[in-house]
Amino acid sequence: MTITPINVPDLINQIKTQATAILGQNIETAQGFSQEQLAAMAQQAETIAGGIASGEIRPSLQQFFLDQLKQSAQNFVRVLVGLSLVTAEQLWNGVVGTLWGALSGATGLHFTPPAWGQ
Repeated sequence: MTITPINVPDLINQIKTQATAILGQNIETAQGFSQEQLAAMAQQAETIAGGIASGEIRPSLQQFFLDQLKQSAQNFVRVLVGLSLVTAEQLWNGVVGTLWGALSGATGLHFTPPAWGQ
């Protein structure tokens, strides 16, 4: 096995490159999802407000429509939290994978990176 000494500036750049790629990809996903969901919730709020103001949505049904809007907002936030957790795990795997790979290469031993949450 070939032993490769750790070059600190190169290792830093590898970690930065990997983290930037992960964040960039997940930010694009979140932005697309967010725009669509925010537009839908804003439209839903506008429709509810118009229906209440015009009397089309009777007081007995107002809570139903408000609960639906609340559920939409909760689901939106839950998806973003989930995406954030996935992103954090991907960053972890990228960072420790790069570091443990450098350690393995510099020592000639095989080090298994720790898993997320260990």
